Amino acid sequence: MGVREAAEFVALVRAHPDLAHEVGGREEAEVVRAEEALGVVFPPSYRLFVRELGMCEIAGEAFAGVLVRGSEPAVMYGVVRDTLDLRRLSGMPAGLLAFRADGMGGHFVLDTRETDADGEAPVRVWEAGAAQPDAELDVLGALGVPEALEYIGPDFGTVAVRLARRATENW
Repeated sequence: MGVREAAEFVALVRAHPDLAHEVGGREEAEVVRAEEALGVVFPPSYRLFVRELGMCEIAGEAFAGVLVRGSEPAVMYGVVRDTLDLRRLSGMPAGLLAFRADGMGGHFVLDTRETDADGEAPVRVWEAGAAQPDAELDVLGALGVPEALEYIGPDFGTVAVRLARRATENW
């Protein structure tokens, strides 16, 4: 699961040039640089999205990927900049990749701390402050249990195609 849905998402974006905008797929070297900058390996469905579209918007739904501007040293935007800013400014834990604002002050994130057998990471919502458990929950943190983040879906592809379908149908 995940890669097939990500391919369906890519096809949906490309089938709606009137409603969608993409920056263009990223080369493998750019994907690897983004992963290195973030200290993670992209889940397969997200990697497919980045390789095919770079980053995109469809019918008002935006999905951050990888956008590179300039030459050496290149500046990386999208998931790299958003994630690093949230880590630095809001204490978002390493291992979370922010690819979409939820419209209510939170961010849809890929939780790469919790991948399945296929390397897919669940999509969750992270809000500033979520990484700081209160005193009653501190025992969970001491046991290595991740903070409770709202579950959205099993992987990037499943969530992205669901959001894009709904957006195009309601446009």
